[in-house]
Amino acid sequence: MPRTAERMDASGTADTFALDLLGVSAALAGLAVRDPSRNNTKDIFVNNMKGLVDELQDHIHSSIQPHQEYLNGLYGSFQTCRDELYASLAKAGKQNSSVSLGRAAHERCRSEQAQAKTSLAVCEAAKQDLAKADECTAWPVMQVTSIPDAGSVCLKTAVGETYEAYVRRMKEHWDDELSKYESMKASCSTKAIAPAEDCSKEETGLESKKLECDGVQSTFERGFCDQAVQANKAWYKYLVCYRAAKSSYEDATQTAKTIVDSKRLNLDASHRIECLLKVFSKKHDAEAALRECKLMDHSAETEKIQVQLQKVPDAETPPPSVIIPGDAAFAKEEYVNLASAASAPQTCALPFQLAM
Repeated sequence: MPRTAERMDASGTADTFALDLLGVSAALAGLAVRDPSRNNTKDIFVNNMKGLVDELQDHIHSSIQPHQEYLNGLYGSFQTCRDELYASLAKAGKQNSSVSLGRAAHERCRSEQAQAKTSLAVCEAAKQDLAKADECTAWPVMQVTSIPDAGSVCLKTAVGETYEAYVRRMKEHWDDELSKYESMKASCSTKAIAPAEDCSKEETGLESKKLECDGVQSTFERGFCDQAVQANKAWYKYLVCYRAAKSSYEDATQTAKTIVDSKRLNLDASHRIECLLKVFSKKHDAEAALRECKLMDHSAETEKIQVQLQKVPDAETPPPSVIIPGDAAFAKEEYVNLASAASAPQTCALPFQLAM
């Protein structure tokens, strides 16, 4: 029956290389018919078998290279994953300038908001100071104020005070009140009272500036979030790529080891066949030659059948944490030193958890 030797391609698929010993036997039988003496039949058989063995050995040696190339290609996937990661991170990093501009615009706007708030405070203070400084502001009120309860004043007497002293004290009190009234009447009855200070312009300006700054803050946070999301996607894609490359390379490594063991076994067998063919052609001391074949060690030759395996590289490590809008750390880092308080940051959600 046919004897076969397996040859594995780079994907691990076996094809069959047949050594049809029945065909060889038939050929030898034909030669024997044509050569009645049959003296050279054994030599022809040995030479044919040696040719087949040589062909088999050449095939065993050459069949390892596709496996090596396949492994090298898989190992190159690790670098491909890294290259794609850094290309994606570089693309996300191009937004740094726009994020920085957004941050600067927000800081500038909050400073302007603080200035608007200061302007309103100055206006309010001036309004209060004007009321305090103008003595005539009390004149309109005095004209409509009810007459003080004279009894409450008159009932206040001093211990041991004589009636004359009491009357004189009351006279001095009311003379003083009359003098104040006449003085204010003389200076204020014909004076136009200035209207109260109007700060509505400053109030409107502050409100408008706050709304403007909230919009600038929102634009800055959207840009910040977009950049963080792009980086998050890049890292997730890399980790998926790395895991797939690692799994494929480790599986192929195990397959390659199995194939190498099989090839070494086949090569050892082919060398033993070579030795037996020499025994077959010997005319003297064939038994000693056979014993030598049984003891022969072909490991030095079979060890040449190997593939170069490389250590799986460690995966690139994602940043431990990313500060994004909505985090307490984000507001503390970005807004704690602003001239005016920022609004509550919008929420930014990263699409993937980057677990190794």
